[in-house]
Amino acid sequence: DNSLGTGSDFQNRPLSFYDFLKIANIETQLEKDHLNAMSYFIKLHERRFGPNRHPKLKPETWQIQLSDLHLVDDDGMLKEVFDDALITMINHYFNKDYQKGCNYCITHFNDPGIKKVNYHEAAY
Repeated sequence: DNSLGTGSDFQNRPLSFYDFLKIANIETQLEKDHLNAMSYFIKLHERRFGPNRHPKLKPETWQIQLSDLHLVDDDGMLKEVFDDALITMINHYFNKDYQKGCNYCITHFNDPGIKKVNYHEAAY
């Protein structure tokens, strides 16, 4: 019994990060590195808000977050950030006070403007 469902219903249904992991097609080392950073992000989110509090996202949205996590648009120049630098940015992000009601979702962190600010404030 596949509790996640099948077919197009499954493709469009919002999933937790952990359910996304079960179906994600991770092949390259680069994707594995991104996944490690993403897992770290989710762990910090859980530490702050409690388990399973990160908003569920459609599989396609999780995939986009995974693909874009290491990219920073720095005034039109695309920069790649990896490993320790990405972890530093994630730490910095969770130490910031965003407006009341901010859910600190990965899509918020990955927003080009938000990510650029964290990139610079984390001293890159």
